[in-house]
Amino acid sequence: MLVDKSKAARMAGVSRQTIHRKIASGELSATDGQIDTSELIRVFGDIKNPDDVSQDESQPVSKPSQRNSNVQVQLQARIDTLETELAVTREQLRDTVTDRDEWREMAKSANENVKLLTDQSGKGGDTNNNVILIAIAALIGVVLLVLGLTGNLGGSQRQEQPKQATEQLTDAGGEYDVNGDGNVDPTE
Repeated sequence: MLVDKSKAARMAGVSRQTIHRKIASGELSATDGQIDTSELIRVFGDIKNPDDVSQDESQPVSKPSQRNSNVQVQLQARIDTLETELAVTREQLRDTVTDRDEWREMAKSANENVKLLTDQSGKGGDTNNNVILIAIAALIGVVLLVLGLTGNLGGSQRQEQPKQATEQLTDAGGEYDVNGDGNVDPTE
């Protein structure tokens, strides 16, 4: 059966420009502007029944061509890849949530331990802290006393330095070592 180019485009589910291009390239044959439906089936695969096609209908209900099949295969492969990646990402998210919950529990436990160690409740923990501080202060005092008695505190060395400076001031015919650098400076 012969149909015009517009009806052929609606039957094949393509635009009229596609029909014109196929005719111009020789892929689709036409006689006096009319196209045989068998030619449409050969080029586009399944087509709509010519009696079912209305003037304003433009969507095809036809078997995809070989080119469309390749595109569909590629798209399906991409969909499968993305679904796999999504599954992996969801698993990683579940692991992350589990890790976060475990870390949160560990932080709570550590916080409770710190509270127990510092006894922030005010129920007698201050007495223990005060005893510890007094013991540390007493120990420091004893260490300082022992160091002071043995002369290792460093104060005795400081007292000797001024003596050395005064000893370096010597009378050398009116010249003195004022700077303490070992050189005798002339007096004025």
